[in-house]
Amino acid sequence: MRTAQSIFMKKPKIVWYIFFGIAAIVAVLCIPTYYVHHVKPILLRSESGKLLEIIDYYTVDISDFALQNKCKLFKTNLWIIGICLKAIPCFLLLWFTLALMMRLHRNNTRRAMLLYSKSNKGARKRKQNYDRTTFTLIVVLTVFLTTEMPQGAITCLNGFYTNDVHMVIYMNLANVLDLLSLINCYVGFIAYCFLCSKYRQTFMIMIVQT
Repeated sequence: MRTAQSIFMKKPKIVWYIFFGIAAIVAVLCIPTYYVHHVKPILLRSESGKLLEIIDYYTVDISDFALQNKCKLFKTNLWIIGICLKAIPCFLLLWFTLALMMRLHRNNTRRAMLLYSKSNKGARKRKQNYDRTTFTLIVVLTVFLTTEMPQGAITCLNGFYTNDVHMVIYMNLANVLDLLSLINCYVGFIAYCFLCSKYRQTFMIMIVQT
């Protein structure tokens, strides 16, 4: 049975070009965020007994430059984050995951017909591996969409109704949105460790060798 090889398998250097290209694009898209925010010093007075002491604190706030021209830079940065860094990655991951699951299903069906038509045990084992892989992909996709899509929607709404959404929604849900980002960062590693035996074996080999 002949299988079509991907161009990435024939030319592995293309993967590095794509990686550095995407990294450069993301770095450029994050430049407005650097100009929108700035570190602002805050002076707090605290009374301890009869002594009045001034404590220096620092926080991240919106820069004055971002608020010029009716917050044009601030709104532009919101649209870049909401569309380019939230919505587009969600749709791409959804598309790639569905395409991969369909490809896995077709390949599993063909191999079951060719190799395991006379072996029920081999067919059951193959089906279990396919089900486990599909479940892992569904878990990663669901968590990513659940954590990133709400942030993209709120960011786009913030671009439309900047003051209202920022003061009413974002100021009250900022910690929740940060928590969702942290969950999305760590759930992939945890899901693969619990659901993929080959991933666990490879990870343990790397730890032992290191």
